[in-house]
Amino acid sequence: EYKMEFISLNDAFATNFIKSLPQLTRLDLTANEIKLIELVLSYTRNGQNFYMNHTTLADYLVLGQTKTKAKSVGNLVSKLRKKGYIEAVTSHNFNGKNGGSSTTITVNETFLEVQLNGF
Repeated sequence: EYKMEFISLNDAFATNFIKSLPQLTRLDLTANEIKLIELVLSYTRNGQNFYMNHTTLADYLVLGQTKTKAKSVGNLVSKLRKKGYIEAVTSHNFNGKNGGSSTTITVNETFLEVQLNGF
């Protein structure tokens, strides 16, 4: 589980296993699309499922504290799916006001490698 709070640099580097792939900047992707791909790969390559609700994901990405931030994440996921970079399975939690949805995301690594090898 990804923790948002900051304790110390030592703690951040000990628990923060998010890998950066500078090569992704060569592709037609926004900064947030790149951050999302890197985040998902850091989990899945570590043998973990990537499963995070849209609001938590919005806090990780640079989306600002707006009422529509979860919707912005949904749009981001949708764009990446259309481009072929990710596959996502969304489950909606019908809890009245405490509803929302969470999405299990995987990166289409084969497609990503083909794109990166095109350069």
